[in-house]
Amino acid sequence: MALRCAKPSGNSLSAFWPVAPYAFAVWCLNGNDQKVFTEDFKDQIIFIDNIPQVKQSGLEQLQKHKVGIQIIDSSGKVVFGYREPEQSDEAYSGTELLQLVLAGKSADGEMTVFSGVAFDAEKEYAYLLYFPVNVSKVTMYVNGERRKHYAEVMLKNISYMEKLVDDLKLTYQLENGMIPIHGRIRSLPVS
Repeated sequence: MALRCAKPSGNSLSAFWPVAPYAFAVWCLNGNDQKVFTEDFKDQIIFIDNIPQVKQSGLEQLQKHKVGIQIIDSSGKVVFGYREPEQSDEAYSGTELLQLVLAGKSADGEMTVFSGVAFDAEKEYAYLLYFPVNVSKVTMYVNGERRKHYAEVMLKNISYMEKLVDDLKLTYQLENGMIPIHGRIRSLPVS
């Protein structure tokens, strides 16, 4: 099954593995891609008479992926909102905004929050995107020794997965009456 997902830039991504269609419709990207989506979303924010708005294509992306947005001015006041969570505030103190961004979760923990910054010619605005899925934000720091250990574990797991795939192929062939043939080149004695 092939499913396509559009990014705010208009580029598309595809999934070629079995995926629950509803989950893909809600959001077809993993947490890292949601961060990229958030960073790229600044291109969807425009300013009309120095007031931030979201382009129609941006609103369509938000609606398609069931994502909410709040655009916040430098005083902490929400100056634009679309599909905002019910528990979201109309204004944030610097501390509240920092806690929300660091936690990465809405107040009820039901939505994942990513933040970005959009610039007008004169002002800077923060924006929050509320994703309807629980995405874990994990940052892992590894030194050379740990990196080597993780690489060894990954190679071992890749080798194991290759063996599993080969076993599945053989099982499929046997269950469907196919005889697996492994060709070998042999020299026959000439008389």
